[in-house]
Amino acid sequence: MTSFNFFDYLKRYGLEAGLFAAYVVIGRIELSINPVDTFATLFWLPAGIALAALFLYGYRLWPVIMLAAFAVNVSIGAGFMVSLGIAAGETLQALGGAYFLKKYTDFNPTLARLHDSLWLIAVAFVSTLISPTIEAASVWLGGTVAAGEAGALWVALWIGGALGTLMVAPLVLKWFSVPIFKRTPLQYIELFF
Repeated sequence: MTSFNFFDYLKRYGLEAGLFAAYVVIGRIELSINPVDTFATLFWLPAGIALAALFLYGYRLWPVIMLAAFAVNVSIGAGFMVSLGIAAGETLQALGGAYFLKKYTDFNPTLARLHDSLWLIAVAFVSTLISPTIEAASVWLGGTVAAGEAGALWVALWIGGALGTLMVAPLVLKWFSVPIFKRTPLQYIELFF
C-alpha cells in the first residue's frame, strides 16, 4: 500500500491545478464585473491564458481548459448543455491557435522578433472566430438568447477573445518560456509596468 504524499501530487498535477484555478478565478471575476451579456465580456483574459498554456505545455492540457470553461459557465447559471458548448468552443479556439503557431510558423514565445508578434496578432484575430461561433450557437440553441441577439453576442465574444488573447498571451508566453533565473533586471521592471 502506498502512502499519500501531497508534494508528489503537487509536482505531478500542479500545472493543471494552477491553470484550472487561474482560468476559473479570472473568468468569474470578469463575468461578475461588467459583462456585455451574461456570457460575454469585452476582454476575455482566459482566452490568452488557454492559448499560451497549450502552446507552452502541450495539447494534453485541453481537458483542463474545457473543464475550467465549463465550471465558469455553470457557475454563472448556464445550463449543462450550454456550458458544454461554450467550453468546447473555448477549448477548440485555444487548440486551433496553438496548433497553428506550432505547425505553420517558427513562432518564438519570447516574442524576440517582430514576426513573432505579428503571428500572435494574426492568431488572436483568426483563431478567435472559432469560439464565438460555437458559443453563440450554443447559447441560442439553449434558448438563452433570441436569434436576433445571437449576432451581437457573437461580436462581443469575438472582440473579447481577441483582446483577451492580445492582452494576456504575450505576458504568459514570455514569462513562462524563460527560466526564472535567466531573466534580466529590465524584464523584472517590465513585469510591473
